[in-house]
Amino acid sequence: MLLEKLVEKQSQSKLGDEAFAGKLGISRSYWINIKAGRMNIGISLLSGAVKAFPELQPEVLIFLSQNVNLPTENASELSGKAVS
Repeated sequence: MLLEKLVEKQSQSKLGDEAFAGKLGISRSYWINIKAGRMNIGISLLSGAVKAFPELQPEVLIFLSQNVNLPTENASELSGKAVS
């Protein structure tokens, strides 16, 4: 699965959470919450994963095919309104 592959990449690269999250273009707290299962994988992580690790594109495509309605992490910022 995609999350397991990303955790494996982090381990192989010997990067801490902050450095690895930066490589993915996401915040450290978002990455930690995803790993802990408190948040779902969203578009920003998928985009960052493909940019940082092009070889993970097949896993990202499989993930997308199985998760058509992805959450938008910054929905309130995009709409200018609070999301309830």
